[in-house]
Amino acid sequence: MHKRGQVTIFIILGIVIVAVLAFVFYLGGISFNEELSYEEAQSFVSARTEIVSTFVESCSEDSAWVVLRTMGQYGGYVVPRFDPNNPHFELLLPTGNHITINYAAYVDEGGDYVNTFPSVNEMEQEFENYLQNVALDPDNSEGFASCIDDFDVFKDSFDDVDSGDLTVDVDFAETIMIRINYPVTVRRSGYETTIQEYFVELPVNMNEIRSVSSRFISDVMDENDLIQSREYFVEKYTDEIEGGLREDKVGIDWFDTISIETGYNNIHNYYFTMQYEHPELEEAYLFNTLVGAGD
Repeated sequence: MHKRGQVTIFIILGIVIVAVLAFVFYLGGISFNEELSYEEAQSFVSARTEIVSTFVESCSEDSAWVVLRTMGQYGGYVVPRFDPNNPHFELLLPTGNHITINYAAYVDEGGDYVNTFPSVNEMEQEFENYLQNVALDPDNSEGFASCIDDFDVFKDSFDDVDSGDLTVDVDFAETIMIRINYPVTVRRSGYETTIQEYFVELPVNMNEIRSVSSRFISDVMDENDLIQSREYFVEKYTDEIEGGLREDKVGIDWFDTISIETGYNNIHNYYFTMQYEHPELEEAYLFNTLVGAGD
């Protein structure tokens, strides 16, 4: 009885495998047939619209991360500011790499502090503008456009794929929410449909990040005559942060004070790299803050 039961199971499995293979070959045959009936085309296209949507969202997410990491490197800006009253500062990190970063606050020629740290709304607007006009521009030869590649990956599935103008709406809330409007029309054997709305979410809380950076800026401005050690800031901010966040976590990746004459009385430059961690992130998100503290 045991052997007969095993034989029956193998027969059933064989039938299932044959059925699955037949279905796969059927779909494969459809994808290369030149003509389908209207009903077949409708079924074929409808079954693949989710794949097209996922493809667009994946390319969009890759580009959005590039923009967000750039914003973290430049201290809240996607494009560094060339303002003579807020000079750039090329910083040599312990790894030997150079980065360019705007001052979040600095001492002017009169000896007064000037706070130029962008607000969350300003960061959000800059992120959105750059994402829409540069990073997700379908006419840009790199990044998103290169990933989409005129939808060449679908050339064997559809007769034609057209796309329209792309617009973006960004919200910096507990996460970064990106809503994309990008009409993509796919056609097969006389049937067509348009996929238009897409959604990408990055698990980074920019409000929390800016809040911690703001406290750091205020500390330096209030205690500019004290050159604090790295250990002081690590201990202070770790205690504050761990009690104020939920599943998020912010820590200090690197902190230092650097004595360099900039011409704006910013002899002691406090450089602070925040390390933002989240369960959904494979690696920490880094955000830099640079403050010129004066003598």
